[in-house]
Amino acid sequence: MDVARPPVTKSFGPAAARLAARLRRGGAPLVILDFDGTLAPLVDHAARARLAGATRRELKRLRGRAAVAVISGRALADVRRRVRLPGLLYGGNHGVELAEEDGLFLHPVARRLRRHAGELLRKARRVLAGLPGVHVEGKGFGVSVHYRTMPAKARGSFETLLRVLKKETHALAFQWTRGHKVWDLRPPTGWNKGRALNRLWRRSGRPFVVCLGDDVTDEDMFRAVRGKGFGVKVGRGPTRAHYRLTSQKEVLSFLRWLSSALDREVSQ
Repeated sequence: MDVARPPVTKSFGPAAARLAARLRRGGAPLVILDFDGTLAPLVDHAARARLAGATRRELKRLRGRAAVAVISGRALADVRRRVRLPGLLYGGNHGVELAEEDGLFLHPVARRLRRHAGELLRKARRVLAGLPGVHVEGKGFGVSVHYRTMPAKARGSFETLLRVLKKETHALAFQWTRGHKVWDLRPPTGWNKGRALNRLWRRSGRPFVVCLGDDVTDEDMFRAVRGKGFGVKVGRGPTRAHYRLTSQKEVLSFLRWLSSALDREVSQ
């Protein structure tokens, strides 16, 4: 593949050769990737998400040329199980928990509030029980309420019950954040993917950073990467990322372009 012509939108095209040259000029970069909607296509039910074999092989190839991190809203154990590649850095719950080279980082507020996560999960399942197309997922340190397959006629009931749930869980002090057809109930750490990026960047020796994500929760990462590298938004919607891929289907080709650019660095 021509590293000067990665398979991205026109807004990326004029900068592609310059970015390839920048990647070849420095040391090994830090590449940070979201999972759902980025590495893996979005699916109706979170449990059905799968990483394609071709994408896994490309990550394995990239692993030898860059520090690669997969940071997801999923629990850490869940995202590691789905990627199944040693030698990568992993982040769960939007970076609240990080599997780094020298051990596990866990935000102290998340650690302290973990004892309340079970109560939060029970309340969410009780309040939202019976709503069609709504799935409540426990993530160890928080809860996700997925409604991707909820029929439009249930929207009014869903919003009413969300208000009930917010009232019932107010004392637990969890933070509500919204993503693509999901509400995340997260410990109030002030932590996000941008903070996780900054931590990994510092601990990796402040390398050039490339990050990809598709959701509103990835915008923290796109803000943090400015001055350190570049961000790529996957799909539609407003973004702070530098560039854009039109859909998740282009991610594999982008990873191939990235590996090819780094291959040229290795060969020089």
